[in-house]
Amino acid sequence: MAQKIWNGTTGTWSTAANWNPAGVPADGDDVALPDSGSPYTLTLDVDTVLLDSLAIGDPRAGVGLITLDLGAFTLNVNGTGGGATDTISLQQLGGTLITLEGGTINATTLQLTDANQIVGGFGLLNITGNVAGGGRLTATAVRLGCPGPLTAA
Repeated sequence: MAQKIWNGTTGTWSTAANWNPAGVPADGDDVALPDSGSPYTLTLDVDTVLLDSLAIGDPRAGVGLITLDLGAFTLNVNGTGGGATDTISLQQLGGTLITLEGGTINATTLQLTDANQIVGGFGLLNITGNVAGGGRLTATAVRLGCPGPLTAA
């Protein structure tokens, strides 16, 4: 289980050079999509393997603007590794604006770590467990599937 960090520029998921360390995320990896200081688009061009976690944004920076162009693909955060949290963490200080362009994101938990977490677009954010944390989630046009309790305050 490794940590893979997106390089913060516009590009495709399956390009090994877009990740640090180099290489496309594998089963059980923890993935981070940090704020790069300017908007960028990450295009999912394959269905992902089972990631252990996905952290979006930077807890030390201003509002992040990230577009996840999923097309008809699926981003899976339902890992099977020993330390798998199966959690998507929206952790941008000041809020994150994530635009989902199609596709599906599957995870067990959505963790809000700051106010004003916004997910928009026309994809499906499918959370099979809980939405939790001290922030506020605004879902604009995106489909949100969540059978578990919403515990964000």
